[in-house]
Amino acid sequence: MIQILHYYCKPRRADILNNITYNCGISCQIQTDYLDIADIVKELNNKNHIDCIAIDEDMFGIMTEAEDIVSKLEVLKFVCEDTQILIIALDRFSDDEIITAIRQSEMADCIITKEMTEQFDSIVKQYFDGKLNQNYQETDVDGISNVAVSANIQDTFLHDDGIGTAELNENSTDEAKSEEADIVQKNITAALTPENDEQTKADDINKIKPKQETDSFIPDRMITVGICGLQPHIGVTHHALAMTKALSQRYKHVCYKEHNEHDAYHILQTSSLAREKQGYINIMGVDIFDKKETVDTNKYNVCIMDFGYIYECREDDFFNTDIPVIIAGAKDWEIQNFIGAYQSGTLDKANIIINFFPQKEQSDFK
Repeated sequence: MIQILHYYCKPRRADILNNITYNCGISCQIQTDYLDIADIVKELNNKNHIDCIAIDEDMFGIMTEAEDIVSKLEVLKFVCEDTQILIIALDRFSDDEIITAIRQSEMADCIITKEMTEQFDSIVKQYFDGKLNQNYQETDVDGISNVAVSANIQDTFLHDDGIGTAELNENSTDEAKSEEADIVQKNITAALTPENDEQTKADDINKIKPKQETDSFIPDRMITVGICGLQPHIGVTHHALAMTKALSQRYKHVCYKEHNEHDAYHILQTSSLAREKQGYINIMGVDIFDKKETVDTNKYNVCIMDFGYIYECREDDFFNTDIPVIIAGAKDWEIQNFIGAYQSGTLDKANIIINFFPQKEQSDFK
């Protein structure tokens, strides 16, 4: 199951995965400031903790030759060998020259093309849940071109009408082909049926749970919670927004305030869930403020302040918040920052959240 996702795209597609990952509880970092795949390769060197890299076709950049794009993907796969690669190409058909070359190279674990637009959300959710073995290929059954999806049970195809057919052995009889096709049609239809979706089942269970009452605690003044990372790209914004959402379910009047130069606010503005308000946006009941806006201290009980990277913010502003929280990590490229902050006494001045890392490594860390 995908837990950590980096999505590389242009602003026009910034929210295409955001709503899905948010509802699935997946940590999604949306990157819109890269020119093409070459920049992604440089940034992701030795970052195998990322479960999946989603690359929008916009990241093909000005590279018109399929060989150039495939070569960049080969390098990306080499530096992140344990990371899955998802290609989102909703403006290209499966027989596109570049898509065909990527599929034949086997550098992508999943390719979603224009034929799959109507089933996009369902396919992505199943992919994130690990319900699909993402081996896409093109074939021809009875003269009809389809896009193949290798499912856990057996090979299936998705077409734009959502009906499945089977990848058939050339030596099969017509009767055998028909029987195989019927079996796979049932499998893919069942896989895309909401009642078999684990997320839907979880939602149904939550519907019958008693609603948790909000705490009656009301502070005399607005409490500030500062969140800062020991290094860049450690997930500070994700933690800050998640904390804001969690607290808003318990206490009234909780907001998020951007307090860095990363402009995540403008990316969140592009989300279909965003609702424009006077001086801020609201997403699923959470008020989100840009760094240029002022938060009304008389309106909110708690304000979560996103300070970004600790060495790019004013440390006195961060540590002067009521509850300073440092986001740290114990992976190979994070541990030195953690040890340095521990030895310098920085960690003594704040609450610490250690990012997720593989369970097999946790005993060594302890």
